[in-house]
Amino acid sequence: MEKDSVKTTNYRKYKCTIARVKILNGVKDIIRDSKTDYYFFCLFNRVSVDDYVLLDVKNGRSFAVGKVMELYDQKPENIEILMTSFICGKIAVKNFEDICASIKNKKYRISTAKELREKNNSDEL
Repeated sequence: MEKDSVKTTNYRKYKCTIARVKILNGVKDIIRDSKTDYYFFCLFNRVSVDDYVLLDVKNGRSFAVGKVMELYDQKPENIEILMTSFICGKIAVKNFEDICASIKNKKYRISTAKELREKNNSDEL
């Protein structure tokens, strides 16, 4: 199979949109304008701009979380979309950023408490 044939398809026959997404790299990460844009096929009607979505990445071997920045009815010019780049679903929580911040704070408190326990244990020796 030619490499180019994997990158192109008649996406219109599947009634999907194209989503411009910025990928979130963990709970400490924030979405900035300078982050790289990625394009994914979206087969769900309920996905809209500013939604967090679950992404199929690495040719189906991994998932990632991303934020939808823009939706297109037609493929924008000068971009390539791999046929394996799909949105798997919408993350159905309204406060996803708050949840990430809460997890980040809890991780910090746990690691700080662990460091204090280790320091106290070493002081006792």
